[in-house]
Amino acid sequence: MKNINKSALLLFVAAGALAGCGGGGSGSGGSFALPQSADASTASPAATTTASAVEPAADKEAALGKLLDASWVKVANEDQGFNLAAPTVVQYGANSTWTSKQLSGAVACNNATFGDPLPFVAKACYVQPAAAGTLLATEGASFTVAVATLVKYGADTRWVTKEVIGSAACTNTFFGKDPAVMTVKSCISAGPATAAAPVPAPAPAPAPAPAPAPALDPIPKPAPAPLPIAGDVVDSSGAIVASAYESIAYKFGLPEGVAYRFGPAASKTGVGTLPLQADVGAINHGPGNDLYYQLGAENNAAYNYYVSIHGAAIGTPASGSSLSNALGWFQTQATDRVTFMQRPQLLWQDRRLLPSAIDQYYASGVLSPNDPADLPIVEDRGENAADSPSTRLSLIATQGSPTKAATIFTVGTYTAQNRASVKLALGKVPTAISVTGGGEFAFVTVWDTLNRKGQVAVISLGGSCQGCTLNGPKYDWWHDWMDMVHPGFFNQGNYIFMKVLGYVDLPANMTAPTSIKVTTGMHPYAAVVYTGNGGLSGMAKEASPMASNRARLLPGGEYYEKYAKGGVAVVASKSEKTVAFLDLGPLFKYTNEMYLGSAASNLETQNVGLASTQWPYLLADRPQATPTVIKTITLADKPTSVLTTSTYSHWSKDDRRRMAPPNDMYWESNPHYPRAWVATENGKLHMYALGAYVQGPKPAAGAPAEIAEVGVVTGLGSNVTHLAAAKDYPNQTDTLNTMLIFTDRANRKWGWVKFAGDGNSGTILRTMEDSRVDPIMVTMSDNYSTRGNIVSVANYSGQSIDNYRFGDLVYPDTNFCSAAGACPTLASNGEYAGKLALPFKPFAVHASNVP
Repeated sequence: MKNINKSALLLFVAAGALAGCGGGGSGSGGSFALPQSADASTASPAATTTASAVEPAADKEAALGKLLDASWVKVANEDQGFNLAAPTVVQYGANSTWTSKQLSGAVACNNATFGDPLPFVAKACYVQPAAAGTLLATEGASFTVAVATLVKYGADTRWVTKEVIGSAACTNTFFGKDPAVMTVKSCISAGPATAAAPVPAPAPAPAPAPAPAPALDPIPKPAPAPLPIAGDVVDSSGAIVASAYESIAYKFGLPEGVAYRFGPAASKTGVGTLPLQADVGAINHGPGNDLYYQLGAENNAAYNYYVSIHGAAIGTPASGSSLSNALGWFQTQATDRVTFMQRPQLLWQDRRLLPSAIDQYYASGVLSPNDPADLPIVEDRGENAADSPSTRLSLIATQGSPTKAATIFTVGTYTAQNRASVKLALGKVPTAISVTGGGEFAFVTVWDTLNRKGQVAVISLGGSCQGCTLNGPKYDWWHDWMDMVHPGFFNQGNYIFMKVLGYVDLPANMTAPTSIKVTTGMHPYAAVVYTGNGGLSGMAKEASPMASNRARLLPGGEYYEKYAKGGVAVVASKSEKTVAFLDLGPLFKYTNEMYLGSAASNLETQNVGLASTQWPYLLADRPQATPTVIKTITLADKPTSVLTTSTYSHWSKDDRRRMAPPNDMYWESNPHYPRAWVATENGKLHMYALGAYVQGPKPAAGAPAEIAEVGVVTGLGSNVTHLAAAKDYPNQTDTLNTMLIFTDRANRKWGWVKFAGDGNSGTILRTMEDSRVDPIMVTMSDNYSTRGNIVSVANYSGQSIDNYRFGDLVYPDTNFCSAAGACPTLASNGEYAGKLALPFKPFAVHASNVP
């Protein structure tokens, strides 16, 4: 028996970890494994192993293993991993000393899982084959059996049987036929596979004959090879296919990648066509600079309630491979001189589609106009309350290549267009972005093509006044900080600083994450401060300089309940049918403590920079700040998009009672439940409670059991590609938390889901469809001053942004459209507001008010 010196092993591992740490500049700062919650539903071994794949043990160890009953089969040696399709008793130990647990899913064969029944001796894990009658999977799902097992596939009395070992798919393809046509089938264990009987030796001839040769055990049948899935990165067993993974990763912005992410183009016929609200006039902003309005009439004598909403979109270039032909900014709607413009148009302030900030990125070498590696593949802009930090700018990520790192950069609105950028580590491909509501952090899902694993990049953000730098000067811009930039703390979202703090490893069954959404539960308007003269200011301005005002931000201080203390990130992998929930509490706790804990720690935060020795520090050097996995959930269907409530948090009843009237009564009668929503490709919407991890104004301890599915809405469509915030809706309140917008690409449709007061159920309130569009993403413009009720559609095949009005126009004065019902849509179900033609096929679009 081989003894292991575990002290020496720990020293060796620690030395390796230190040797692997990196830092400095705008790089990754190193990569490290994500700490797992003790109650996480997935363990953290590497690959699944089976009995046939385990290397033969020494003769002595094999003999000792036989001290168990002969029905027990070894599935893993110590520190290996294996999978169980159903709850199964596992024996762990060696010689005659064993401990057992009933486990399912991914299992780590180690002391952390079972305890150490026999210190300093190499151990192993043993199971008994699945008992006959055990349900292994329903049709379409996958399962794993650790030892050779007979598996029945079918329904009622119609079955086929196959010997299986390892991972398999419960499908017609895997079992070779459909034994029960038009019937939902399942896979059931028929017990352990029985070894074939030895072939008897022939009868001896009359003459003396040699003794019969001993019968040989039959050669085990090899497990059937998993089948590749066209257009996917996994095979029929659900395992990652390395070649497909690496190929798709660098085609996310090309047609192959778009098809992988968003399915086939809309092809449904017989869809209705909504009537167009045509142009009725134009407002001139100079020679050749007309913007067309569709409602109202220009009135220069009346007070001008001017408001414009600016958007950004990215997509696949119609020709070539230049970033210049894959990105645009534009006006989605505007109120100007008693007119309403609802057709998307170029900005009158900058009569070009490509944002002017790109010129500076090109000039500084941050981006290249002719490098396919700089094609944009991900765009996100917060969909929180209008004029709040996360809604100011879009964060856009480029494709990257095996030899060029991906870049994340900002594109804003015309009056909030500071530039900031950062590069990910080489080989890490960004697939989705989400920004916290207070502009503190961006979280980016990545495919690590070099190490073949999924991760979340943590990026610290720092905002400042328009045109300002780290070194000043400073002026009052939307009541932001007046002293300096405070990365990772509440700011007004006009970013000038970005730094990758590190990469958080996702569980082993999330190698290919495709969507992410985060929530801190804090309403950004909580940072509004009412001054003594009745005016409005903000926490950041009033608490500047922070070093002198820490007491106002600490418990008992007037601003303590105005900034985030924790949150949750929800991550989904489409191919792997997996959703993970990450606790952001450690990150916020450490960051807040550095700013507010002491004068000395606050002084450290004033040395802001990209070096590893400058603030904010890398997670590799401050592991206590690392977000952790709370729970991982496997779905039967492919998750395509995730969304969370924006401002709901874990408030106690006492907290609600302390709020000022009338809000205290609203909260008493409408308790708020933070939720996550996960859409699947086939039209289901899963609802999850997030519990105390969404902490709100003061920390509260969360427990993994609080992350739980609470309901499902069905019937959204047959290719749901996106979930978006419902920023407003006629006759509904608090829509950011009680409604959402979904996009059903297959049926050229989008719609609104309304949730019940307890957040545990919902209904489809309304849908719209139009024959003109191939919708990948539908998002809503801000209803700011004017209630325009406009959605913008990323019309991929149509190569345009198409706008639709879904409700009455309500103008902010009495000159026209001053009340609901005065300016309804042309048809009862809405109207077409026009389109903006693009040099690219858009797959992402967002818009927000210009501050």
